[in-house]
Amino acid sequence: MPGKSSQIIANILRSNLTKVFLGMAVVMVAGGMAVTLFEQADTGFSSVFDSIWWALVTMTTVGYGDKVPVSVAGRLIGIGVIICGVALVSMFTATVSSIFVANKIREGQGLKEVKFKNHLIICGWNFNAERIIEELKQSPIYRSHAIIMVNELPIEEVEEILRRHRDLKMGFVRGDHTKLVILERANVKQAAAVIVLPNLATSSPDKADEKTILATLTIKSENPNIKVYAHLLDKENEMHLKRADADGVIVSDEFSGFLLATHVVSPGIPQIISELLTYGRGNAILREPIPQNFVGKTFAELASYFKEKKDVILIGLLSEEDILRMDDVLSDDTSSIDAFIKRKFEELGKRKEELERIVVNINPGRDNVIQTGEEALVIGRPVSG
Repeated sequence: MPGKSSQIIANILRSNLTKVFLGMAVVMVAGGMAVTLFEQADTGFSSVFDSIWWALVTMTTVGYGDKVPVSVAGRLIGIGVIICGVALVSMFTATVSSIFVANKIREGQGLKEVKFKNHLIICGWNFNAERIIEELKQSPIYRSHAIIMVNELPIEEVEEILRRHRDLKMGFVRGDHTKLVILERANVKQAAAVIVLPNLATSSPDKADEKTILATLTIKSENPNIKVYAHLLDKENEMHLKRADADGVIVSDEFSGFLLATHVVSPGIPQIISELLTYGRGNAILREPIPQNFVGKTFAELASYFKEKKDVILIGLLSEEDILRMDDVLSDDTSSIDAFIKRKFEELGKRKEELERIVVNINPGRDNVIQTGEEALVIGRPVSG
């Protein structure tokens, strides 16, 4: 992990290791200089440097045997160097080991700061979380990005999740994802995107959406440019989440009624939808850039290009526009949560006047003219990484 070495060095400098190292240096220099006073040059102690070298070799129990004191005083000094050296070297080794072990324990418990950049953060945990990770694993884009989980699951369960997905770069931060200090530990400022899930592991369903909205507000206040995609349990809270500036909202069971009815009236359609929405099962709905030379040309020309050159089916166009103003989503009869959202942005000095809106145009006319900034929506097989 980037920054791991610097963190370990900082921990070493804050520990008692400096005192131990200083004690070793004192014993080495003092022992070497003392033995020089009693040993003759012809026994190998011809200089202070030779004597210090002997002391270092002796106290670390390496014992090359190239220099050996022969006088009684010299041997007594050697005994002292050996005793002090063994004690100090043992303390040195134990201190370094404890730092590495403590560092590993903190990492396993989710208490370490994340040093990844452009990573994906998954806040909260529920039955959909593992499916999300599996889908991301199929994506060539996010397979190379780190995925950081932020939740309050038991350590044993987190370790099992990390073990199941050991082929991914994954990390864990323990804590409440509505708290700024926890999000800072997950390095939300340098993350690429955040997925916020109803935290059913620690919250009741009626409170889970409130935490999702609060978490979105907190994330956006810390990093207004980050993409936040949230999962809600109750559709009535969707507008509140949009007011919190979420970039994408998914509501539980929003399409279950449609899919059940389609099973009856149009058998086969739900299976097609399932394939398109599941990475790795075959075809999927993909977002593709449009070549610059097609700006100004028709939708029919672009469809022919994608089919002939890339063997995908063009189904629509997509664009992002900053045209949805805050006043458009805040009602005249402002609720308490509206007031809270406004106050939150004003306190941070980051009140957002405009919200980004994604505009999708499915199956436009053959003569529809391609505009600058538009991207293509196609059906095709995802490129494996």
